[in-house]
Amino acid sequence: MAKIRRSNTKDKKWAVTSPDGKIINAGARGYRIYPGTKRGDNFCARSIGQANQSKWTPGRLARHMWNCDGKKSRRGPAPKVGDEY
Repeated sequence: MAKIRRSNTKDKKWAVTSPDGKIINAGARGYRIYPGTKRGDNFCARSIGQANQSKWTPGRLARHMWNCDGKKSRRGPAPKVGDEY
């Protein structure tokens, strides 16, 4: 497990460090996420192909932040900085 933290990259919001030391950055600065909404469902449906990738990719981190469960975005609080990934 790794903790989600703010990214040091200029145009990204979140970062995690994989077990092999690779830093994964995701999330465009200036945009908000809306888990559990039609917008969230659209994102999850568009990104379903990334669900089968390694956990340590930007797409999977973004899907985690949107609370994606298959093609649907679940209601509830979005993961935040400091939470486990």
